[in-house]
Amino acid sequence: MIERNWRAGGAAIALTTLLSLLAGCGAPAPTAHRAVTRAKPAPKNNFEAPQSAKDQQMVRSILQAVDAANQSLVGYTGTIDTVDQKDGHKAFGKATFKFLKPAMTRLDLISNSDHADQAGTRVFWDGSSNVQVRAGGLFGALKLTLAMNDQRLQSLNGYTINQLHHIAILKALFDPQAVIKPMGPQMVGSRQAMMLAVSGVSPAPGVDHMMVGIDYTSRLPISFAFYTGETLTYSLQMAQFSTTPPKQGDLTL
Repeated sequence: MIERNWRAGGAAIALTTLLSLLAGCGAPAPTAHRAVTRAKPAPKNNFEAPQSAKDQQMVRSILQAVDAANQSLVGYTGTIDTVDQKDGHKAFGKATFKFLKPAMTRLDLISNSDHADQAGTRVFWDGSSNVQVRAGGLFGALKLTLAMNDQRLQSLNGYTINQLHHIAILKALFDPQAVIKPMGPQMVGSRQAMMLAVSGVSPAPGVDHMMVGIDYTSRLPISFAFYTGETLTYSLQMAQFSTTPPKQGDLTL
């Protein structure tokens, strides 16, 4: 039944867009400006047990639905909730986002448990190696252009926007080196999702596997979590999202 459902058509995909301002700052800067999916030895975890023929077919069906939905995607809007973690410390963030193909992305920070003063900060990324930032509050008139690897734009573990954007997550899912196994259904907020364990590729430095939740109804990836070994380093869930594309004028700062 699950496999037949995945063979059905899918709505437009809008995997989680992410800004590291939602997390702590000051992590070491990565050397590359672009998200790079690198082949890595697969960690020895339960989800890496040999795949059955049924598992392999299910993964193929899911990825076909994701690919079809991504092809029809124009843009989307919604909110994201994040958890950033390092050395036992957790930072919680919330933001609204807007996305328009090919890579125009805007995020408006609602809250950051580590940096309450960042509420109202707006960010725009067009797919280049630079990011535009306009601070909230009294400094809202000031717009900065920062390099992608600027420490002020990094998560606690040094992840950057392009490594946490849905473009990087999709690249990992469709990488020939990816080892993907269905882990069964799970509720993500009010939605039921098929959880996929993905290893063998690294969407960001130090990530040896991730869990991606694919919404049963829309074929939309609505969550992901990065792990180093068994330690969670970053997670994100989507809520209140719509695949109705925003207007281009609503994206710029």
